Amino acid sequence: MKELAIRYTELLSEIRHPNVMRLFRFLAYAWMFFNALYFFPIRHQMWGEYSMIMSFHPEQSVTINFAYLLDHQRALALPAFYAYIISIALAVVGIGGRLVRMVVFFLSWLLYYACVPAFNSSFLLFNIFSFFLMFFGRKGGGPIDAIFSNIAFWACRVQFLLVYSIAGGYKLTGQTWLNGSSLWYALHLDHFTRPWLLELMKPMKGVLMALTYFGVIYQLVFPFLVWFKRIKTPLFIAGILFHAFIGIGMRLPEFGLAMIVGYSLFMSEETAEKVVRKLRLKA
Repeated sequence: MKELAIRYTELLSEIRHPNVMRLFRFLAYAWMFFNALYFFPIRHQMWGEYSMIMSFHPEQSVTINFAYLLDHQRALALPAFYAYIISIALAVVGIGGRLVRMVVFFLSWLLYYACVPAFNSSFLLFNIFSFFLMFFGRKGGGPIDAIFSNIAFWACRVQFLLVYSIAGGYKLTGQTWLNGSSLWYALHLDHFTRPWLLELMKPMKGVLMALTYFGVIYQLVFPFLVWFKRIKTPLFIAGILFHAFIGIGMRLPEFGLAMIVGYSLFMSEETAEKVVRKLRLKA
């Protein structure tokens, strides 16, 4: 009981992982910024007045109408996208505090609902992160700041682990993941195929089967193994290599990089402090 009381007091009195929070905040907004630049050349097709995305008209309600505001008012969509890029840039360098982070959160969701079919799960994940990031505070900000920061930080961790655990559990219900053929079939889909990789991996069915099983097992065990300090580094190295293979080899760079950025949530405070000092990140 005494130990629980001490932990509760610490939760209220100080931010528990200030440098890890600072580093993750920087990396998360950096990912969002480069992702926005990725869409910049096709912004007119996505959010312009003559967007290729069909307008969606759900049942009328205040909440739904607000969510689809940019979908129904296309004249506002591109200015919102430009404001989104500027607000993320400010968030990356730590200017504007929570107000700028709130702008990022609201604009990211409005842009998402204006062009839902264009985004994959990585954009959705970072939209969720953008909500929790609004509550990240500064060290020494007082008890209210501390408790909201700590809860938001753990919420980001839990959200990231849910991605792995749900994805891994879902794969257990599919036939191709269980028989080890999923990556083999994926490499034969035009959208995910790089010709050089397909030619390289064609004769290596055993390797593709091993990678398929590795992907399932890794996603299932990561939420448990990430808490053990001794195996955290090899666990991260294996994950980075796996996501690099997906990102580079299967044309999903934003997803691969998104998952790698998420690893920073589980970095030690000591390591994060060194990185923060090197990058000279603002509090």
